[in-house]
Amino acid sequence: MNIRLVNYTAYPFHGYGGAELYIYNYAKELIKNGHNVEIVCNSYDEGIAKHQQFSQINYVFIGKPFYGKYKKVLGNEVYIRKIYNKSRIASFLYRFSFWVGLIRYQLSAPSKFVHAFSDCGFVFTFFPKLALISTIFDIENRGLRKIGLWGIFIPIKKFYYSATTSRIVKKSMIVTSGGKDNTNELVDIFSCNQKKIKILANAINKESLQNFNHGDKGTLVQNINFVSVGRLEELKNPLLLLDTFKELLQKFNSYKYCLNIIGDGPLRDRVLEKIAIINKDYPNSISLKFNVSEEEKIKLLLASDLYINLAETRYMLLVVMEAMACSLPIFSRYPLDEVVQQNLNGVIYKSDNPQIIANEIFKCISSNDLKSMGDESLKIIRDFTWSNTAKQGEEMYSNLLFTQS
Repeated sequence: MNIRLVNYTAYPFHGYGGAELYIYNYAKELIKNGHNVEIVCNSYDEGIAKHQQFSQINYVFIGKPFYGKYKKVLGNEVYIRKIYNKSRIASFLYRFSFWVGLIRYQLSAPSKFVHAFSDCGFVFTFFPKLALISTIFDIENRGLRKIGLWGIFIPIKKFYYSATTSRIVKKSMIVTSGGKDNTNELVDIFSCNQKKIKILANAINKESLQNFNHGDKGTLVQNINFVSVGRLEELKNPLLLLDTFKELLQKFNSYKYCLNIIGDGPLRDRVLEKIAIINKDYPNSISLKFNVSEEEKIKLLLASDLYINLAETRYMLLVVMEAMACSLPIFSRYPLDEVVQQNLNGVIYKSDNPQIIANEIFKCISSNDLKSMGDESLKIIRDFTWSNTAKQGEEMYSNLLFTQS
């Protein structure tokens, strides 16, 4: 089966965010099952070959790099954006050229169906004979709303995303969802027909489950190692995490705490500044690592006692799932499509007050057997593999082609 996946960005050429890794791992599993997979995305630099192959995935690069140019880091593993100043008008023109390029590519190399992510699907809603499958994450986080007569009062950027999402949901033959919370948003906010929603859950590699060393972490006595992984941006709440950790250090000093953060992003300077202030009073209590390899990340997860997730994202987060695969209990703002279960493999508590969060974290570590919770995490996550997700995707594509024939 020929499968065309479309997104603005793609791993490894545009970094390794959640959406990029989702598409990449999903594509790899489809290829293992004998399918030909193509990822169509924005260019990552000027003057590059339009067609490239990585991990047997065929990449097609279209337009100019409106997200910024990228350079290779960590050997051949991943690219990182080289930030450069560019006007919003130029950025929009580059994005528009990408849309035009998508139309031209679909006309010159037609496919029977397209699986598009984010608002990329908007372009394909104007192909009446094309079967469109759409995946839209972060609906609530981006403030998206179904467009009605009052739509004109939404800020321009949110209006654009809301308007395109409204059309995409309406015109798609299938809308995929990451799980229960994503499905509820599609139905409640965009009145999506429940019958057209198919679950394609986030997942981890089966090999990872087999290769992780799930050794006995021992009995906690005095030292508690926290870990958190995520982009340093407002929606991930890294500053709230640091304020919470400072409260733990100041008011709950019956343990010795260490916090390891892995991530990079627009809040890096503010995060580093706050870390320096806290480490001045509590030396070496916090470390920030960015551009780490997957192996380094997993080693750090395996050496930790509790994963802290204060992000606004309501869906399954890959980094949380990886932490669960490393037998870590989870302290989370949301249940993340029920992979975090209250008092079984973690604690779910939502607050924006660092004092209250610190108190709940202390109660979590002092009142629970973290090792037993971590064991439950591993049990829960075993079923969420890319092989299962790919099988569901294959069935979805096959049924779609059958109805089209």
